[in-house]
Amino acid sequence: MLKKNRDSHPVFTENLIEILDQAKNGITISDPNQPDNPVIYINHAFADAFGYTPEEVIGRNCRFLQGDDRDQSALEEIRQAIQAQKDITVTLRNYHKSGKLIYNEVTISPIFDKKTHKLKYFLGVQKDVTAIQQLIQQIKGMV
Repeated sequence: MLKKNRDSHPVFTENLIEILDQAKNGITISDPNQPDNPVIYINHAFADAFGYTPEEVIGRNCRFLQGDDRDQSALEEIRQAIQAQKDITVTLRNYHKSGKLIYNEVTISPIFDKKTHKLKYFLGVQKDVTAIQQLIQQIKGMV
């Protein structure tokens, strides 16, 4: 019963984008059925966190946020999870448009078509964990 109510509820047919836009964590949706899995949606929190407008992000793969910092073991973990169409949560070193380092805890989840079970999208949820990472580094420096 809940499923039927959920699917037909106006919140999902009329307001979902508004809800995503107001989420406190950054949200991206990418399309793995297009070449290079480009971003097709970002919310306001993502734009604010990284300093890019939707127009600067949509159509690009999120790897541009790494800048030249491509030597991260988490990147291979992401590639493997995407290829296997599995959920993953990792912390990446990403960069704000200004060049400032941001430790980004990102969860990537595959979204499948309900009927065909084929992969339709990847949902990314980003959380800035820079302060936590800096604290960890300070503690390690004290030991």
